[in-house]
Amino acid sequence: MDQRRRFYTLAEANLKVASLEKRFGEVASRVERVRTLEDQVNDLEIAWGSKILEESCPERADYLAYRKELEEAQESIRADLASITADGIEVKDLDTGLVDFYAKRGQEVVFLCWRKGESEIGFWHTLQGGFAGRKPMREF
Repeated sequence: MDQRRRFYTLAEANLKVASLEKRFGEVASRVERVRTLEDQVNDLEIAWGSKILEESCPERADYLAYRKELEEAQESIRADLASITADGIEVKDLDTGLVDFYAKRGQEVVFLCWRKGESEIGFWHTLQGGFAGRKPMREF
């Protein structure tokens, strides 16, 4: 068990929702750009094979630029995710913006569960329950 685990109250977790919503919106646009760049890189690799790296290849400069932008976009996404997890928040699904906050329900350790698009944390689940085991906060 990570000794630096942060436990959130519902109020503390809800204070994070607006910034998470914004951050996941930004990450989503970067993920879309990464997918486009991956397609461009792959297409050039398929078309040219190893010749894409030869200076005489007419699309070499574009290929290298796409690779550089791809690496920068991927690093930016990793940095965003690292800053979220450094705050003690677990990212469960990047595409849907699904996160869990550790919390205590009496003596039981549980997750407060939030997904991009939800205005506040409305659900919780056990550590093993996952998204399918989400229960409304009124049952907390």
